[in-house]
Amino acid sequence: AIGQEIVTEKATTVFCGVQSVTAKEYFEAGEQGIRPEYKLTVYAWEYKGEQAVIFRGQRLVVYRTYQVGKDLLELYVAQREGAQ
Repeated sequence: AIGQEIVTEKATTVFCGVQSVTAKEYFEAGEQGIRPEYKLTVYAWEYKGEQAVIFRGQRLVVYRTYQVGKDLLELYVAQREGAQ
C-alpha cells in the first residue's frame, strides 16, 4: 500500500569448483572495502545474475564475475567490510 517493493529469495543448489583468490585479487578488492573469500567456478548457464551465495553456511556477496571459455563462469565472492 505504501509502494515498497517486496524482495523474495529462492535457494538453488549448484555444484562448483572452489579456489582461493590470488594475493593480487585480495589486495585490489581490499582497497574497495571488500574482503574476498573464494573464487567459485560454475557452469555459465546456471548463473542468473544472483548477487549473493551461501557457501559452507556463509552468506557471501558476488562482487565480480569472469567468463572462462563458453561454458564456465568464475564468481568472486566476499564479505563486505563490517559484515559478520
